[in-house]
Amino acid sequence: MILIPKSFNKNAPFQLFFWFHGWGNNITQTLESFKLEEELIASGINAILILPEAAKNANDSYAGKWEKEAVFNTYFTELTDFLSQKDVINTQQPHSIILGGHSGAANVLTRLMQYASQHVKGVLLFDAISYETEKIAQFLQQSTTTNFINLYSPSKGFTNNSNNLIKALEKRKLSYQLKADTQFSISDIKQSRILILSTQLHHNDVATTNHYISKFLKAIDLN
Repeated sequence: MILIPKSFNKNAPFQLFFWFHGWGNNITQTLESFKLEEELIASGINAILILPEAAKNANDSYAGKWEKEAVFNTYFTELTDFLSQKDVINTQQPHSIILGGHSGAANVLTRLMQYASQHVKGVLLFDAISYETEKIAQFLQQSTTTNFINLYSPSKGFTNNSNNLIKALEKRKLSYQLKADTQFSISDIKQSRILILSTQLHHNDVATTNHYISKFLKAIDLN
């Protein structure tokens, strides 16, 4: 699914915002429950929303073809060719991608951090940090201009994975900010491109409360 806001300006630098859903979900339900189109518009960034379908309505984190190295890059080329042919985008304008998702999207987002050949301007994880924290830290070490925001609930798995990511970052001497979500400010990204935010929100509320999706998108666009 591709959503192009009416405010999108093809003659300005732009982002392609890819959102992956979690367990027991699908792209239609995700678009509605997470208000993704509204959040993108509210952020004010010049971007197009892309929702690839992963495991539809399945209690499974496996994202199928999207976890294969060549698939996303091939899809990206075909997508940008299609949008260019339709005169929706101007590929001569600077552009990059933003990756985001909730819960079971953890695996595919980690894979795409490793595989994507395009510049990743930002990564937004809403209780979607995988156990492969060494790979995430390695990506952040190599991709020095990527902004990264990890929002995690008290859920044991995501808390443990977030703590392990901190250890992996410190091992690589990568600076980060660790704070409660209630202390988050959009300008924080100017101080550190890696933000790790703890929240007392329920797992199912982390991406639907306080307009965090639009706020995080706006923050990423600042840096």
